[in-house]
Amino acid sequence: MPQASALVIRGLVTGEIKLTRIDILAIVIKEILTTITLLLLLAPIGFAIGLIPYIAYKGPAYSAWLAATVTMALITSSYVAEIVGSLLPVALSRPRIDPAVSSAPFITAADILTVTVYFIIATHLFQF
Repeated sequence: MPQASALVIRGLVTGEIKLTRIDILAIVIKEILTTITLLLLLAPIGFAIGLIPYIAYKGPAYSAWLAATVTMALITSSYVAEIVGSLLPVALSRPRIDPAVSSAPFITAADILTVTVYFIIATHLFQF
């Protein structure tokens, strides 16, 4: 997410990104495509990490739930982080707030949000 914020802030400062609907839509589409590409690599790795260690300890059913939890949390967190990270500087620029200075606390809040998403997914999946 900080990378997305940094690129958008740089684009706003250099004038490559204007605050038009077309530019904002282009940012969102680019970040979604980047996240899809990233998750094509990371989601199977996250599933394997969740699956492999627990087969020996709790059985395949438990490990499948854990692997699904890790994978869904990874996917959801990635999308939340990328969208918040790319749109936050734009949202802060509209009321003339310097996004370079004020986005750091929001990035920390988004990190807390992604951990919360993980626990919500785990809570819902493990209620069996």
